[in-house]
Amino acid sequence: MESDLDHLVQKMDFKKIEEQNKEVIETVGECPLSCMNVIEALEAADCFSIGLQVSRPEAAIADPTRLIIKDIVPTFYSGDSFLQSAEF
Repeated sequence: MESDLDHLVQKMDFKKIEEQNKEVIETVGECPLSCMNVIEALEAADCFSIGLQVSRPEAAIADPTRLIIKDIVPTFYSGDSFLQSAEF
């Protein structure tokens, strides 16, 4: 799976992606933890994610449709940075 991801990243034209999506990249901004923008995260085979404040009743373990989204945190984080921060 990692090799598939690396192969896809090598095939990407990041300059072209950046030019075509400049407005979105500026709107999303940088990850406050890693200080990477979307293009830098893509180059590192990472992604951007958005934070959610959720409520999980016990039934959500067996039925994920029971998950309740209470709030959307308006900050984007790189996936790796989020996972590393969750460890601490």
